[in-house]
Amino acid sequence: MKAIWRGQVIAQSNQTIVLGGHHYFPRATVDERFLVKTSLSGQHRLAGPLYYFDLHSPDGGTLANGAWHAPEAPGELAILADHIAFEASVQVTS
Repeated sequence: MKAIWRGQVIAQSNQTIVLGGHHYFPRATVDERFLVKTSLSGQHRLAGPLYYFDLHSPDGGTLANGAWHAPEAPGELAILADHIAFEASVQVTS
């Protein structure tokens, strides 16, 4: 799977986890040059606390809170701890 934003591949992995219609990419497969941590947090009913990133592209584009992760996911969802998901405007293709 590839996550594509503004014509650039920002993540690529054959081992994503699908939850709630979103592909969670292993953090090591995400180009972190695009990520800027924000102060926004939220709560997912299954995965627990969510923490967000803005996406920034080299051409100056920004997508506020366009990515998130759940580093404290409980139980069986603890596998999400080192994964990042993207909002719907980030195209995910095989």
